[in-house]
Amino acid sequence: MDFLVRMRAIEPIPLPMEELGRLAKAQIDYWERLMAAGKVVYTAPFVGRRARVAIYRVESNDELFTLINEDPLFRYLEREVTPLATNEQLKELYQTFIGS
Repeated sequence: MDFLVRMRAIEPIPLPMEELGRLAKAQIDYWERLMAAGKVVYTAPFVGRRARVAIYRVESNDELFTLINEDPLFRYLEREVTPLATNEQLKELYQTFIGS
């Protein structure tokens, strides 16, 4: 199951810059581990904003819940989660509309 997760910082960030920097570094390490494990297939920050997007590839909602909650910056980010379908799933749906 793939999920698009949009994240943005809760403003104002209630941390000293040094602590924020430490957590941000830990988060980048976290993303690298998730990508190496195949649990995140894409992630990137938005340019000029305190925001990020990621595509998670997980086996269940529970796994997604766990991964999101393990993010070092979890407490300081708002998230919007959107389940994704594949083009093959969409093609099958459209085929039922036209028959055959």
